Amino acid sequence: MAGNPSIGNRLNKVTELCSSLYLVLQEFEVVITKENAAIGRSDLAELEAITDDKIIFGEKVKKQIRTLKEAMEDLAIEVGGVEVDSDDDRQLTHFVSTVREQLLKEHPGLETELKRLEEWSLKLKNFRLQIFAKVETNAYLVKKLLEYHRETYAFWQAVARESEAVYGQTGKTKYGNGSSQKSILNVRT
Repeated sequence: MAGNPSIGNRLNKVTELCSSLYLVLQEFEVVITKENAAIGRSDLAELEAITDDKIIFGEKVKKQIRTLKEAMEDLAIEVGGVEVDSDDDRQLTHFVSTVREQLLKEHPGLETELKRLEEWSLKLKNFRLQIFAKVETNAYLVKKLLEYHRETYAFWQAVARESEAVYGQTGKTKYGNGSSQKSILNVRT
């Protein structure tokens, strides 16, 4: 690595963190895919277990992004004249193109490292778009499943309330002279 070793090390750190974030997102994609399949099967036990995995991977992704931003800020300080936009959706690719221009002027020997960072940032950007589409779909499916379970719960609560009004604690009808009566349980669709 030619040029300033400190800049080269910071540049490599940003590249490594991009690849680490990519790997964590790949693992997270597997969890999302499993959850979507469990929703399709209405497997509540599996969904509960997957929820714990989602929380763990959510924290991992958040930590990786925070660490990547810190490394980008350190590199920006070292390079000078480069800002890291905290809320820009294209933050990484914009940052890489800005850093690339500036570093190539002052440190042409870092071409290989810059090319590698550029490749990882594009790979990460494309994968991010792919996985976030799956996350959006997952959020919709989870919301619909929750609505369905709320409606089902409300239905059975209403049935239980109606049943309690007709039957006593022993399970026999409260009203009437002991003759047979029709059940109040009606099928609702």
